[in-house]
Amino acid sequence: MTPQLIIGAYVLLIVTTSLLIYKLLIEQKKSKTSQNIVSLKKTFKNKKVVLDGSFKEENKMEIVEQLRNWNVEIEHKMSEKTGVLITGKNPDLMVIEDAKAIGAKILNEDVLVNQLNTPQKNTYIKLATINNSQIQKLKPQNVKAS
Repeated sequence: MTPQLIIGAYVLLIVTTSLLIYKLLIEQKKSKTSQNIVSLKKTFKNKKVVLDGSFKEENKMEIVEQLRNWNVEIEHKMSEKTGVLITGKNPDLMVIEDAKAIGAKILNEDVLVNQLNTPQKNTYIKLATINNSQIQKLKPQNVKAS
């Protein structure tokens, strides 16, 4: 064989391998997107949700649209049946206290939107029941890439 044929064969092998790896990575990304949405959907399954505080308009629209797609009931005020409180900036401390009292999960707007939009990041949303020392820390949390 001539050196040109050998080099050509190696180039063809490298290109084919690169394409296969690229295809595999695309499939993994799709799988993570699906896992992320499924885990988030489970967070809200059979729960009523209250949104409290000031939200960025685009975030609020995205959150509400996704919750409606999952057939989640959005309430205007806390009740014994509320399962999740989503807080924006400057949430009402009484609402947070009410959520704590009934054992509702409290989520932050920015963390939730990050989870909806970035499937390559941690696929499980951080859930928390906020205590008094954490009430003042309701600022966006960083979600680290895995």
